[in-house]
Amino acid sequence: MTHRQVLYVGFGLFLLLICASTTFAQSTGSIRGTVTEQTGAAIPNATVIATDTNTGISRNAATNGSGIFIFPDLPVGSYALKIAAPGFETQNRSAITLLTGQVIDLPILLPVGSQTQVVVVDSETEGIQTTTSTVAQSVTLEQMQDLPLNGRNPLQLTTLTAGAVLTTVGTESGQEDNTGLSVNGLRATENNYTLDGGLYINRFFDSVPILPNPDALQEFTIQASNYDAGHGGAGALVQLSTRSGTSQLHGSAWEFLRNTVLDARNYFQTKVPPFKLNQFGGTAGGPVFNSKKAFFFFSAEDLQQRSSPNPIAIEVPTQAELSGDFSALAAQGVAL
Repeated sequence: MTHRQVLYVGFGLFLLLICASTTFAQSTGSIRGTVTEQTGAAIPNATVIATDTNTGISRNAATNGSGIFIFPDLPVGSYALKIAAPGFETQNRSAITLLTGQVIDLPILLPVGSQTQVVVVDSETEGIQTTTSTVAQSVTLEQMQDLPLNGRNPLQLTTLTAGAVLTTVGTESGQEDNTGLSVNGLRATENNYTLDGGLYINRFFDSVPILPNPDALQEFTIQASNYDAGHGGAGALVQLSTRSGTSQLHGSAWEFLRNTVLDARNYFQTKVPPFKLNQFGGTAGGPVFNSKKAFFFFSAEDLQQRSSPNPIAIEVPTQAELSGDFSALAAQGVAL
């Protein structure tokens, strides 16, 4: 083998290892539903196909005797469903967005007809969980990219959940990677954090470690209460999901900056202190060697900050002024 071929093989093995390491560490949700005819009777043995619109990977299921189908442990993302049964019109549903830990329950009505007739439902499906009483709030990739974030820390958006506030009470203030989170008045130490299904928390500082940059996250969900017994703690459950590659090669690049020339002078400062901050990075993702089942995603970000202490000039009163003599100020034209 030539030197170039060795590099290609090595790079391919590296990508395959990355894909293999993330195959069993993905945030998941479930899509279920009940297929019935117009009279309300269940349709057994109907074929249901769920297709990930980003990767093109499909999963098949069939309804049971009660017309119920379920796709457990689906990777989060956007899905399209195709429901077909002999003697009934085939129905296609698109724009089904599955979030972390979500259980979507869909009622499917198939009119009587031939399989050559197809009903297309292209309106976005409401992600309402009717099977659980969990109180949850999800933050999407678009929200993380569009909403203002000081330092691009996604944890700040957890306060969009009712009853959630950032606090240093109960944590190692000034030492932890992130500020603590209090939900419904409970201690910050009561929360659990997961990243792609794995526990992601620093128990020494009782806080979540450094989070991936917003462009590396697909979304995250905060379950404020009533989540299942599979997770301990009385506080919130924060489930973070990273992005994955798709069937199409894609990427992005960004830079956020702050500069001295854009800052205003503090009232007590003689001049604007030097301050420069550059936060930049990029992402890249796509299929591995045109594969239809293996994908890669890469993200990197860097932060560079240059600044100096803020000089502040103040005037202290003279001995005469301390004794009530302000004649010197009057001589300088200062109105008293």
